[in-house]
Amino acid sequence: MEGVRTLSDQVAEEVRALLARRRMSQRVLAGLLGVSPAWVNYRMTGVQEIGVNDLQRIAAALNVPVTDLLPADVSTTATRTEPPPRLTTKYQASAARPRDNRPKGGPRRSSAKPGLGRPALLPRPVAA
Repeated sequence: MEGVRTLSDQVAEEVRALLARRRMSQRVLAGLLGVSPAWVNYRMTGVQEIGVNDLQRIAAALNVPVTDLLPADVSTTATRTEPPPRLTTKYQASAARPRDNRPKGGPRRSSAKPGLGRPALLPRPVAA
């Protein structure tokens, strides 16, 4: 899927832009984070995705709020005041639906011969 940009790619672009505005290298950022320059480079180039914990660490090292590192279209929707839309009730549990997919009527009898793998089920003794 060529051309699809993930949120991690967009965050990396925002971080690179902030580093460029501050005239700061990835090596300096790595020093502030206490990680190797390769760690920063992997995340800035998309080899490794930027996780939420990584995002928080990068924001703290650059002394900016996390929302400054999010793309503009994501950070505006993240601050909305209305609750998210509710999911439809199409897939809610129903009392009419069975709890599991096991067939009714008890266990099936095995056609395997005793001694050749799985033992066959034997009938239960009748209590006298």
